[in-house]
Amino acid sequence: MNEEILQSEPGRVYRDLWNHNIQTINELHQKICASVRELESDYTDFEHSYRKIEEMIKTLSSICAGYNVIEGKDYILKLKALIEHYRKRYTREGISFDLINFLLVNISDLRNKSLEQFPYMEHQLGFDADESGPGAMETQSLTAHRWITFSRNRSWFILPYGDALVIEKPEFETSGRPGPERIEIVYSGRAFTARDLMSKFTPNPPDPGIIIMTDRGRENYAADEIGKRINADRDFIWQMIRPLDRSIPGNILAGRVRIFGKRHFFINPA
Repeated sequence: MNEEILQSEPGRVYRDLWNHNIQTINELHQKICASVRELESDYTDFEHSYRKIEEMIKTLSSICAGYNVIEGKDYILKLKALIEHYRKRYTREGISFDLINFLLVNISDLRNKSLEQFPYMEHQLGFDADESGPGAMETQSLTAHRWITFSRNRSWFILPYGDALVIEKPEFETSGRPGPERIEIVYSGRAFTARDLMSKFTPNPPDPGIIIMTDRGRENYAADEIGKRINADRDFIWQMIRPLDRSIPGNILAGRVRIFGKRHFFINPA
């Protein structure tokens, strides 16, 4: 649609309807996440909990089905089928809340990706877009937990973060290596130190092409490739961590996580 149509009365009506439906979709998603948490913590009336979640998923699926631009519909159907399967078993035994939350994360992720460039989308809709491009600072997400995945020195990592700025060369320059698995960079006229994970196991590691700056530049990481960002209300990643074969003193790698078909080292910056 061109700008003239957008500013016409039918265009304004359509825009208002679109924004209302997107708001409803995000509110439904939040309510489903909250109901799943209730189901996990309070199982006294699981039939009611299951049916409430089922009805919200049906409504969410119905609204999303009306828009070809919205992605993630397959994951909504998978979530619907999974909840129905669990309800029919009439038991708590064997319920994978990690799988449920994984599907919810993918639904949100795909929807946000499909909407971030759509001209009618208003901000303050409840979920952050997956901004994995250079120079994108993400700070005030309504989700309680956030992670970013990246590769460096032939290994994949997953990092929890509060804010993250992804910068690429030539935005920064490398200026030296002050110590093991450390690299110095200059960005915007200021010097920073970044962790270069697994570089001590890599002969002559190449300079990174990407730096992930977190905590406003106080904790930074060298990267070769950016993977995905994950936003969730529940920390389902921590339960997936498997310990390393042996403990390494001072190591910030807390264990391994298999996600998106790859094994990742989990970074515990605390």
